[in-house]
Amino acid sequence: MPVIFRIALRNLREHKSKTLIVGTIIAVGIMVMTIGTSLIDTATLGIEKNFIENYTGNILIGGISEDDLSIFGVQSVGGIEPTPQIPEYPRIIDYLDSRDDIEVFTPQISGFASIATENQPDPDARGMTFLFGIEPDSYREMFDKVAILEGEFLEPGETGILLAQSNRERLEERLEISLGVGDTLRLTGFSDVGIKIREVEIIGFYRLLSETDGINMSSYIDLDTLRALKAMNLGGFSTVILDERQTDLLEAENFDDLFSSEAFDSSFSDPFGNSFDDNLTAAPAFDFDDPFKGSSADASSEPESSDIESLPDEQLISDPDAKSGGSFEFILLSLKNPRRTSRTVNELNEWFISEGIAAQAMDWKGAAGPFSSTADVVRSVFNVAVLLVAFVALIIITNTLLISIMERKREIGTMRAIGAGKGFVTAMFTSEITVLSLVFGIIGQLAGLGILGIVNLIGIKAGNSLVEILFAGPVLKPVVNLSTLAVDLAVVLAIGILANIYPVYVALKIQPVKAISSV
Repeated sequence: MPVIFRIALRNLREHKSKTLIVGTIIAVGIMVMTIGTSLIDTATLGIEKNFIENYTGNILIGGISEDDLSIFGVQSVGGIEPTPQIPEYPRIIDYLDSRDDIEVFTPQISGFASIATENQPDPDARGMTFLFGIEPDSYREMFDKVAILEGEFLEPGETGILLAQSNRERLEERLEISLGVGDTLRLTGFSDVGIKIREVEIIGFYRLLSETDGINMSSYIDLDTLRALKAMNLGGFSTVILDERQTDLLEAENFDDLFSSEAFDSSFSDPFGNSFDDNLTAAPAFDFDDPFKGSSADASSEPESSDIESLPDEQLISDPDAKSGGSFEFILLSLKNPRRTSRTVNELNEWFISEGIAAQAMDWKGAAGPFSSTADVVRSVFNVAVLLVAFVALIIITNTLLISIMERKREIGTMRAIGAGKGFVTAMFTSEITVLSLVFGIIGQLAGLGILGIVNLIGIKAGNSLVEILFAGPVLKPVVNLSTLAVDLAVVLAIGILANIYPVYVALKIQPVKAISSV
């Protein structure tokens, strides 16, 4: 083999013009690939960093959906479907608490709403916002890059909305009104059970250190207001005990049985202990200040656990989310070691399956939904462009090598005449293109790295928030991935070997006698 490579190097030196032509094509091609892949890796890193630090964390836990689930809800062909709620939330929280690889987690609800105000000039004008219903303390601990421009952040138990500054500007233009802290907004939510309207006070305006176009229309809102807008459960239910007569109603065979005289005799009482007389008059009167006063659901009259356990399942109604104080759609996790994200996702999903919990875990790309595809689209476009350039380069290199072989007919014929077999000739030309691809490939990569180094020193500044995300910061600092460099070099080597196939085939067809006798 060393002999083959020495012959290959000698041949490359003797045919300098063809060597330089093919080498230049290879060097320029891999230089462009090195710069392009570096910029794409930088954009991918920027998008990933932005979402993990501002919106999704490392992992998102949500319910099971037939369509694509993300932090923005369920995206389907027909539009946005209802987002599934997380089942058995307390069990999941207990499990997350038991893991020592999770740094912090926070529950969340997401939804859309239209916005209007009381004194806007055009009563029909509406703005839009995407709402993140959050638990303030854990959310602020997990996402600490929220800069409050006016007002304050949400406090636990506080009702209010926190608008993004960019969305504030859009709303003021749309509604033709100035918005400030303390103003009241009328939010209209849309759910599968109808339209819900709630008024909420603006408690502040914020800006993220790096925003994503589209998501900068988002607002932070208290959980209960968003639950009301989405017609979700506002809180956990208490345990209610039903007597035998009440459970019989659940087994009624037809609709009329529910309104029979037996169903409303004087001994009937509702689940909270309010009895009814023959005229269906409730007694005692309902106390709005203490809704459970005098009822069997009152804490003072709560049954012993032994009594509860002895009752049939049909006579117990309990809320699995009672520990949470309400329902949630997502749990966002931040890991102590982000490199273990894939492994942790697999472990969580395996636990959900083993426990029979209809939940799923996903990484930031799944959580970001359509926004995570930005880098993938750019990469796909770049790869298509690279394939087109590679195809053109393949044709040019093939033609150049073919011309070189035709000029070396006598040399090839002489080698064949003195005993060189087809395998030797094939190995010789393969060695030549391999050495050529590796040498000029490395030269091209060094040139590309030099250009990236110059860009890094110049410090190109991002012009807007989207470019800032693609730059992975306010100033472009290209990322160089060693594995990507190795892949680029392997691609160039593969192109060279492919371009060499047909010229080698032509060389093997040369007849030694004709080649030696040709002028």
